Amino acid sequence: SSGVGASPSGGNVHRCVDTTGGGVMTFIGDKALGTTTNGYHVAGEIYLPGGAEPAQAVAVGFCGTQGSAFFSSSRAGNSYENGYMLIYENVAGVGLDDGRADHAGTIEFVHASHDNQDGNPVELLGSAAAPVTGAWTTFQLIIDPSASPGSQLVATVGGVTIYSGAIPAGGPTSGAVTVGFRENHGGAPASNEGTWIDNLRIGQVGTVPVELDVFGVE
Repeated sequence: SSGVGASPSGGNVHRCVDTTGGGVMTFIGDKALGTTTNGYHVAGEIYLPGGAEPAQAVAVGFCGTQGSAFFSSSRAGNSYENGYMLIYENVAGVGLDDGRADHAGTIEFVHASHDNQDGNPVELLGSAAAPVTGAWTTFQLIIDPSASPGSQLVATVGGVTIYSGAIPAGGPTSGAVTVGFRENHGGAPASNEGTWIDNLRIGQVGTVPVELDVFGVE
C-alpha cells in the first residue's frame, strides 16, 4: 500500500524502492534512447518526501547507461552511475556517496560520471529549494544538442528551473531514463519510502511527449 497518497494523475505509479536496504535504480529505455532524434525530453510527476518522513534520497534523470545501487558507499562495480539526475534529499543523514554534502530540502541537478577514477562522482550543474515537500509535483528534463547553449540541457521541477544551459564537456546526449532511491537503513522499507513516478512521458524534442501507460521491468 502506498504511504504517500494518490498521484495527481491517479495512475498506477512506478515505485523505485529497495526491499532489503542499500539503494537501487530503475532504467526505462536503453542507451540508444535519443540517438536517432538528436536528443529527447522527459516529463512526469514525482513525489518529494517531507521532513517528517524517513530519511531518503530520491532521483529522476536521463541519458544514463549504468549503475544500480545509487551511489553506494561500497563503490561496487555496478554502482557506477552516469547521466544527468535531479536528486532530492528530504533530511540530512541519508549518506548518499555522490561526493556532495547533505542538501536537505534542496534539489540538485548533477552530471554523474561515477567511474571511481577522479574522485568526483558528480558535477553540480544547478540547485534550488524544493517547490513542495511531502507532496507530488511535476518535473521536466530536456536535452537538445542542436539548441543554443543556454537551452541545450534543461531541468525543471514544479515549474522551477533548476538548470538551463550548455551540455557539460563530455556529457552524454542519449541514454535511458533513470530513477534512483536510497534510504539510510537496512531491512524492509516503510510504506512512505521510495521514489514514486507517475504520468511519465518521453518524446522527441519539439514534439508532445508520449505517455507510458505500462511499465516493463526485467
